[in-house]
Amino acid sequence: CVHISLRQGVPTGALLREIARCGTPSLCRQILLALGAIFLNYTAIRYAAPDLKDSALAAFSVVSRIMMFAFSIVLGLCQGFQPVCGFNYGACRFDRVRQAYLFTSVLSTLLLVVIGTVGYIWAPTIISWFRGEDPALIAIGTRTLRWQCAVFPLVGLSTATNMILQNLGYTASASLLGSARQGLFLLPALWLLPQMYGLSGVEAAQAAADAVTFIVSVPTAFWVIRHLRQQERRSGNVSVPQAPIHQGSTNLYE
Repeated sequence: CVHISLRQGVPTGALLREIARCGTPSLCRQILLALGAIFLNYTAIRYAAPDLKDSALAAFSVVSRIMMFAFSIVLGLCQGFQPVCGFNYGACRFDRVRQAYLFTSVLSTLLLVVIGTVGYIWAPTIISWFRGEDPALIAIGTRTLRWQCAVFPLVGLSTATNMILQNLGYTASASLLGSARQGLFLLPALWLLPQMYGLSGVEAAQAAADAVTFIVSVPTAFWVIRHLRQQERRSGNVSVPQAPIHQGSTNLYE
């Protein structure tokens, strides 16, 4: 039932706009991720004591790698949610989109609770795996890792909400939320908190950015659920199991 045609492979303006619209949130997120890492390293060197600059820079680098590895688990879960969201939204199965969104948000939060708890309790041991001969690095890295692990469970909802906004075509909202953690809130936190608390402010900046991003995500999540419920009522679809595909059927949605 699928026919290949070279004529259909020629990019059009509408297709390129659709690609740009869907990819803009990821583009903003990756750009600000790089800028956030650069500014984090700069502030770590600036506010650390002269004899601790190398240890502070190494500690923040180690913590960033640890958190990126842990976050990739939830990111993979949320990226697996994207095709489920897109296919069912296109098929007007808004009930399934809502259920999948809630399931992804809850499961990712529970996973992050476990990961955050383990990371918070065993933070000194985890940091020492990388460079156990540097007590200053372990001390700075432990405080930074514990700050981030304390708010790590909050990241699940914001990530799932960003993914569903991106899939539903709300480019501006998805770009704003995707940029919040690594740019809109992290960069001001890295500018303000170190001026007030020195190196301790640098250690807590990423956790503060995660907490504020979660606060912004909560009303957005309620809006998404309300929007999907309204779509359900308009379309009249309900949560019922689909009939099995009968042999010889030509209806792909049967």
